[in-house]
Amino acid sequence: MARSEGRLLVTYDLPSREISDDLVGVLSAELSVPGWVRGSEQFERIPVGVVRSSRADGVDAWDLFYRNTLDRFATLVRGEPWPNPEDRWSLGAWSR
Repeated sequence: MARSEGRLLVTYDLPSREISDDLVGVLSAELSVPGWVRGSEQFERIPVGVVRSSRADGVDAWDLFYRNTLDRFATLVRGEPWPNPEDRWSLGAWSR
C-alpha cells in the first residue's frame, strides 16, 4: 500500500482461490492502522476494487468472488477443515 497523488494505491497478488468474503476481514485487519483509510466509504472501495480487478470482466470477477465464498461456506457446513489452516495469510504476504 502506498499513497499516490492523494489516493491510496493497493497492489496485490492474490491467488484466485483467495478472492472471497474472507478478503474483507483480512483487509479490515490490515487497514485498521490509523491513517490508511478514512471512513467506511473509502474502506468499502478497496475490497470492491480488489475483487473487480481480479478478472478483466466484472461479471467474471464477481462470479469468482461468490463461488469462492460459497465454496468456503460449504466446506464449513461439511465440517471439513479449510485447506492449509496453518497458513494465516495477510495482505502483506501477497503485496508486491
